Amino acid sequence: MPAKSSIVFQLVSAGFICALIIKIVTVYTDPYIAKNAGMAEKRAVLDIFNIQYDSNTIDHTFTKKIETVTLDNGNVYKFLSCVAFKLKGSGFWGKIEALIALEPDLKTIRALTIISHNETPGLGARITEPDFLAGFQGKILNPDIKIKKNAEGINEIDAITGATQTSKTLEQIINTELSKYFNRKDKWYQK
Repeated sequence: MPAKSSIVFQLVSAGFICALIIKIVTVYTDPYIAKNAGMAEKRAVLDIFNIQYDSNTIDHTFTKKIETVTLDNGNVYKFLSCVAFKLKGSGFWGKIEALIALEPDLKTIRALTIISHNETPGLGARITEPDFLAGFQGKILNPDIKIKKNAEGINEIDAITGATQTSKTLEQIINTELSKYFNRKDKWYQK
């Protein structure tokens, strides 16, 4: 029977080797993950403004068509007279990242798209469905967006049945993040 110290040494060594392998993989893959996330965001910006591109010209098209203003709370994207804001916050199960585009009046929603989320498949994950996202188009920030059952007002969107918490957190993310951008309007808005 091996000595207890030998078993402890073997366990510590195995743990160290596993941790080292994980660190090496992380260092190797982090740049690729960051690049893919950046490309996903560029695709989302081009899509929200209905700008045509192909997979080989995303960077070129983005650079040519989109003006980016970087603030400490996120990016503002401008195309012609429209503007889009990157939104991020805690959802029900994890971080939600989205883009919201506004018409030139800065009150009417042009579109909303979800870049990433960790919500429950079949429930909260329905925030990515075209029918739900289409409900935002044409809604007015008056002064906030409301996601609720039986939406009727110009600033109300129908909530997702069975995903009350995700609907509430998305509403909070939109309103909180937009207020931060509008508080910094002097940094990105030009008539």
